[in-house]
Amino acid sequence: MAHPINAVRSTELIPGEIYYGFFNSALDGRPTYLRATFTEYWTNRAGYLMARFHNGSYNMPSLGISTPIQARGDFPDGSSFRIWDDNTGANNFYKACRFTPKEKAELKTRLCLRQRRQYERGLTGSTPEGKSFPRDLVREIALRYLTDDRVGHVGQWKVFPRPPMDYTKLGFSAHTNEMFRDAEQAITKADKWEWMRTADPGRGGYAGCIAPEFQAITRCMKYDGHSGGSFGGTFRTMQYLAKVGREEFREAYAPAK
Repeated sequence: MAHPINAVRSTELIPGEIYYGFFNSALDGRPTYLRATFTEYWTNRAGYLMARFHNGSYNMPSLGISTPIQARGDFPDGSSFRIWDDNTGANNFYKACRFTPKEKAELKTRLCLRQRRQYERGLTGSTPEGKSFPRDLVREIALRYLTDDRVGHVGQWKVFPRPPMDYTKLGFSAHTNEMFRDAEQAITKADKWEWMRTADPGRGGYAGCIAPEFQAITRCMKYDGHSGGSFGGTFRTMQYLAKVGREEFREAYAPAK
């Protein structure tokens, strides 16, 4: 008969590893089982070899009972099970995972990097018009949006700033353009675009807003040419841009942490 996947002999458990143990009973349709960390082998007063477990639970589905197995520091005795002479043990043991934590982390990293390469290849491939994205833009897209944050988060990479958005193309004056740029950069620095999307400044508007999120934005502002009315209008415009999700408006400034 084929050896079950991840099955482990009851005398070959490794301290520190997490195992499932299923109670051998032909009469129990919903077998009792444990999921816990193996701590050590020990011998009781009767001379029986025992396996001790901590940090887990002992579950009896047929009775609807689940008993926690505490940490070794809280309950040194843990939960123990006899290892029988025929080496089958009172339970069938299985490793909770076939990979070690180090192997899992490496596999996760390799998978994310491979997916990022596939995205980059797709973005730089040929198009019907014979055009493709520039390599630096593709790199930024892959790092900022297509990579697992534990592998390549935006805060771990230097992202090159894009050219400033020219609001004068929308019919605004140069002075308004400067105020918009200042607000845009401040929101990005404070990382509050998601808050701006649904922000409610209150009855007094943004000119009198005391929300902690908005105060964090104003602390990042540099331009002192805002009046009360223009201040409110500026952030109403920023809120609109946050709601419509126009990346070309919001990505003009990309800070590198």
